[in-house]
Amino acid sequence: MAAITLEDINLFVQSGAGSGRNTNDKNNKKREAILAGLFNGQFIDFLADDRWSSLKVKFQEALNKIAEAAQLTPPFVMTLIEKGGRGYNYDFLVTINGKQFHVEFKSGGTSVTDIPEYFNPAADKLFHSELYARFFYQNYLSSIVALRPDIGPLPSEEVYMSEIHKNSSKNEFFKKLDDANDTDTVFYKQKSAIVKASIKAFLDLQSSNTNLALITAEFQRSQENKWFLLYSGGVFRHDQIKPEELIASSVTGIRNGNKLVIQSAAPGTRHEMLLRWKNHLGVLLPAWQIDMKRSS
Repeated sequence: MAAITLEDINLFVQSGAGSGRNTNDKNNKKREAILAGLFNGQFIDFLADDRWSSLKVKFQEALNKIAEAAQLTPPFVMTLIEKGGRGYNYDFLVTINGKQFHVEFKSGGTSVTDIPEYFNPAADKLFHSELYARFFYQNYLSSIVALRPDIGPLPSEEVYMSEIHKNSSKNEFFKKLDDANDTDTVFYKQKSAIVKASIKAFLDLQSSNTNLALITAEFQRSQENKWFLLYSGGVFRHDQIKPEELIASSVTGIRNGNKLVIQSAAPGTRHEMLLRWKNHLGVLLPAWQIDMKRSS
């Protein structure tokens, strides 16, 4: 990540700063680094700027409110360690008066229901009776290769399944597929139609075979005791997903041909599980992008 500069404060004070698919992840990482650095005594030279000093105060106050919501007794003695990354489902490990809190920072929105995703696991667990990647290989991948025979030959199913859930692959087939995806606009359009059809077909076929117990276990493993710290309009707010909201009770339908809708044990709360590809559509890393809705 590039060094933090004085003007990176605009990621917090300018509406829409850092938006866009190509820059979003990079700037979110910068936001997290700025907050951790301010808490831990970095960026001292920047604090002469009121925008930086104000953010530092607001962040500390937001952590104090989490401590108060957890019914801890002041004075609050805190430490903060940045933990963002693929190995964690939260951004900061905050210890307050000896108690640990997993804190997920989100820019935009005022509650968990405002953010486009709260959980983004790879589709490598048997949430259904078969994995989507295997279904895709057996029923759709050959049609994609037929569009560009130079991508082939098709790898064995064993090789394909050993590579498909990785973020990148050195396998020649995947490299050729990725290159065609980037350079051939006609191929990209045709491939995209096939991939989208595969997602719809998989959900139509498998929605009745959804393993609600396993989904519940993953929700609980990744989200229990986690605090969401949301920043919007210059204000920090916090939210949590309640224990009963983490229980997947039933499948209530499919939206837009690519979202599995799960009703939770909390009345009025549902999870929408978007089946997508994280590293180019139909190339690598199918995953679930999961958001939550609460009825008013």
